[in-house]
Amino acid sequence: MKTTLSILLILISVLSFSQDKKTIKNFVESFVEYRTKDGGFIKKDSDVLIVGMMFRQEFQNYKSLSIWFDSSELLKDFPYKNVYQVKGFKMIVEENELAKNFNGIFKKLPYENLNLSKTDINYDSQTWSFLFNSKNEIELIYGFTANKDLLDFLKLKNFKFAKDFKKNMGID
Repeated sequence: MKTTLSILLILISVLSFSQDKKTIKNFVESFVEYRTKDGGFIKKDSDVLIVGMMFRQEFQNYKSLSIWFDSSELLKDFPYKNVYQVKGFKMIVEENELAKNFNGIFKKLPYENLNLSKTDINYDSQTWSFLFNSKNEIELIYGFTANKDLLDFLKLKNFKFAKDFKKNMGID
């Protein structure tokens, strides 16, 4: 009985972790596709895709995933250990206890220093910040400004939304 229970718990952990990896990959690749679809100002040779993940205790320990582009000429002291490739862009992951969740998802590149800025620069970049639950359903999108195109795009990419998403976002 103990062996069966142990195997079941290991299987649930592996499946849950595997699903997290699929979710992370889908969020990141969808962000790149959405932001580059109109051929805008994003440049593969100088812009870096940045991803950060953390637990949000104020939301019952749901995971929060933030994704944005930044120019390597504007990065200074950003904490990361690995460089990955996603759809032709270099990607770095904010170093914290959840950074290991990105191992094995994307092609790893040789390390290079992408913190090229000599001065501190603040500006407002377009960031996707998602709060998702243990079922990998979107609970909340930070910085959301009722962009129907974004919601339609996410639905087209088969993202699932929590039953309280509209209430959480104030768009009932």
